[in-house]
Amino acid sequence: NEKNQQQLTEQLTKDFEEKVREAQSKNVSATVIGEDAEEYIRDTLKEAFPLDEIVKPNHALGGADVYHEIKDNSGKKLASIYYEVKNRKGWSKADYKNFADKTQSRDDMFNIYIARSLPKTNLDHHITRYSDDLLYDKNHNVYMTTFDNWFSVIVLLRQQAEQAFKFKSVNESQDEIKDRV
Repeated sequence: NEKNQQQLTEQLTKDFEEKVREAQSKNVSATVIGEDAEEYIRDTLKEAFPLDEIVKPNHALGGADVYHEIKDNSGKKLASIYYEVKNRKGWSKADYKNFADKTQSRDDMFNIYIARSLPKTNLDHHITRYSDDLLYDKNHNVYMTTFDNWFSVIVLLRQQAEQAFKFKSVNESQDEIKDRV
């Protein structure tokens, strides 16, 4: 069993490194805006993860820009990701707050806010900065990332979600899995 786990970990690492190399060639140009950026992100996700369900939520019902269900080879849903895509020149706290508030009425494992510009200073105490291109809001369970970094973040989260579900205990809840990931 330990040998199988090591082989799985090695394969997942190899797959992740391959996806990161692909991602580096698929960054969204800052000139791609609005619907084009959303469509580009949906198309990139569909190409990279053909077994997953990737759709455009209904904006009239207050949906974000992309909904992504991570599925295993049998089609079983492992996790979901809700995305918002913004390409404003400056950081918009109002736009972010609107998305963060939407996420509270949903039960997605991950929420991703992809923006051209992220906050530089004056972060709320519940937001952790990992780099200039990646922040995490623990109160709203939202990862904030840039167009240059988004695909790498998704590949990593997806890989961690897959691995967590492969090793989950029978009595482990989705919230416990999310915390572990």
